[in-house]
Amino acid sequence: MDNYYNILGIDRSAGKKEIKKAYLTLAKKYHPDVDKNDSTLEDKFKLINEAYNTLYDDSKKFQYDNGLTYFTFHNTTSSNTSERRNYSQETNRKREKYKTHVQAEAKKEKRQYKKFAPYIVGGYVVAMIGLISFFVHRQSKLADEAYSSALTNLKENRVRLAHQNVQELLEYEDYTRAEVIQAGIEVLSKKSSTALHYIRKIEDDLKEETPYSGDLYYFKGRAMYLEGDGIGAVQAFEKAYKYNNGDDVIDFWLGKTYNDLLLEYDKAAKVFQKIPQGSPYYDESILLIGISLQHNRQFNLSQRYLLQALNAKKHQALANYYLGWHYKLSQNNANKACIYWETSAKQGYAEALYQYRRHCQ
Repeated sequence: MDNYYNILGIDRSAGKKEIKKAYLTLAKKYHPDVDKNDSTLEDKFKLINEAYNTLYDDSKKFQYDNGLTYFTFHNTTSSNTSERRNYSQETNRKREKYKTHVQAEAKKEKRQYKKFAPYIVGGYVVAMIGLISFFVHRQSKLADEAYSSALTNLKENRVRLAHQNVQELLEYEDYTRAEVIQAGIEVLSKKSSTALHYIRKIEDDLKEETPYSGDLYYFKGRAMYLEGDGIGAVQAFEKAYKYNNGDDVIDFWLGKTYNDLLLEYDKAAKVFQKIPQGSPYYDESILLIGISLQHNRQFNLSQRYLLQALNAKKHQALANYYLGWHYKLSQNNANKACIYWETSAKQGYAEALYQYRRHCQ
């Protein structure tokens, strides 16, 4: 008895979907129209149809599997009749040859699959790596944008927005840079000890220089300034300056450290003079140069900067106050000093009012 499963190249457990798929594949390959010069194709095609019509029909398949009857191509149109078909010796020889050929083709396909399976798996792995790489790159880019936005918000004293940036960085699993921004937030909130807690934790974890090392040391310098540690602040600002290749905000706070904490007025003036025109710190740096030079008793040069500082409305009150001291200290001219102190007091500077009442009334 012919084995219809071998003819179709399928297992006995194959379902209808697999049976139909195997049939369509073989029918396409052995249809008589494929090669009209090959007289064996018609017999092969009939045999394929015979196997398919038997195995695809549940009732016929049941009887075939249980040996109740033997179906041939001719009885596929009848549901209640069956007959045994007798083949000539030549036909049987061809049928056996075909079955052998089908089995050989099936084995060949399995060998080819095993041969190319590693390449298929490798291609899948490469595709997955590419997909993962894309999402990692995308997440890294979003984290960079959030970090850059956070630095801008801190520079503009927008603490609430900087807090939102910290949350974004945490979502992107950029924990270290989130802590850098959090340290900056603590500095703006004048919580120096909390800021230094974050900064020291990051320093302990860092093994090498990073693109955000400059920002880290800048915030450390600001925290040290709040702590009153002038030497520590200068060291931190100098590191930040090196990593950031120079920065006007670092110059500004380095100058304030020299002026306010270390009382090194000459150094303070030189650092303030590095801040370029157009910088948001330029107007205040002009005022601070004048104050530093006055502390260093360079009165004529100091006066020039203090008069220039009067052009910035925001700094007029303080500039008038120190111009009052200029005339008091360098020329002992109380009248002119009192004019500037009175003007400063009217502009809202309380210390000027105190000096006016002390020296002018």
